[in-house]
Amino acid sequence: VWSWPIVFMHSKVIYLNLSTMEYPDIKCIKEYLKTWNRSARLLTKVMVTVFTSEEWTSNKMVYNAAAKRRPAQAFTAVNESGSTSYRVTFNYTSEYCAIIKKQNETGGDYYDACELWVNDKYLKSEPQEQELCKTNFETYCNRNNATEFNYEDCQASEAASWTGLTCDVHGYTCYGTA
Repeated sequence: VWSWPIVFMHSKVIYLNLSTMEYPDIKCIKEYLKTWNRSARLLTKVMVTVFTSEEWTSNKMVYNAAAKRRPAQAFTAVNESGSTSYRVTFNYTSEYCAIIKKQNETGGDYYDACELWVNDKYLKSEPQEQELCKTNFETYCNRNNATEFNYEDCQASEAASWTGLTCDVHGYTCYGTA
């Protein structure tokens, strides 16, 4: 049985729309679906971060479903180099959006964020569907003042020709200029 969280995570592209955490110098964050290993319950995505400087990074992220026998409501996300790890718990999910609680599991600074992620269906949906996602964000995250990201900043970066692409020796992280 597929839960809504896994259906949402299978969206071809998802975008960070609202967050209770500040992301200094970041214009947008999006994730592309790469692979799904159903038996291992592992989802691989590529996270693209576009900075205000127009530079960007691309990191492979592996999402491991927390529950092995029932529909997943939480995932542990780790970048392939192992330098970043956090737990993602779904508070609300629809075919258009997901409200997640993100908790840092990497050593060092602890953080706890509540975020609204949206997919392409959301971007094409009726205003009332979009408003429902935002209202639920305010309810679940107890916030009506959050950092807002514009998905168009991510889409504009796709249209640009990417030059100066450099990847680390393992291919875990790539960066360049749009």
